[in-house]
Amino acid sequence: MGHLLFVFEVTVANLHNEGIIGLDFLMQTQSVLDCRKLELQLPWETIQCKDHRGQPFCRRIIASETSSVPPGHEAILKGMVAGGRPQPIAGVGLLEAPTNQAETLSKGLLIARAVVEANAEVLPIRVYNPTKEERVVKQGTMVACLTQLQNAEQVEVIPRDVNGGDGMPSHVAELYERSIEDVPEQYHTQVAELLQDFADVFSHGPTDLGRTDLVQHSIDTGDARPV
Repeated sequence: MGHLLFVFEVTVANLHNEGIIGLDFLMQTQSVLDCRKLELQLPWETIQCKDHRGQPFCRRIIASETSSVPPGHEAILKGMVAGGRPQPIAGVGLLEAPTNQAETLSKGLLIARAVVEANAEVLPIRVYNPTKEERVVKQGTMVACLTQLQNAEQVEVIPRDVNGGDGMPSHVAELYERSIEDVPEQYHTQVAELLQDFADVFSHGPTDLGRTDLVQHSIDTGDARPV
């Protein structure tokens, strides 16, 4: 326990009643388990509670209001820490799908990872609905978990070059020229604005396409061997 070693005799039984394992140890050592601060306060030291991986416990994030996600669309849900804020997390934190995400998975929803300000009153939860039906996330549903990020550093974002100084990102400039070939001139501005607003969804080159393991498919090659 901490920097000390204790030896106790224990009895293992097949019990179905809930309880706190080690309560006798807490009583004998006059220790305090502070669930609000997530720490074990021993008479000689204080130990931060961690999970089975040795990582700090995450905060459960629930939907603060009932929201619907249209089929084939993504939405930003409003999230909040379940049970109030037991102990503020300083700095930034990582929002991600909880280990036990039975409720969201049963609806077919996917939760995206995001780095957020951990102390924000409203936490944005990015949800994607790949199904063909509208899905409803009810208020109070656990949608994510929040873990504090260690040694987070701010990096300078260098903007990409734009084409001709007109605000059109260079990687969609050619697409813009091809898109307006058969479009009346009065609509060219709308096409340009559309490409500028969604320029981040277009690839900058062959090295940023990435990959995913969320969707799998097979290719029938017939009698030919796969390449």
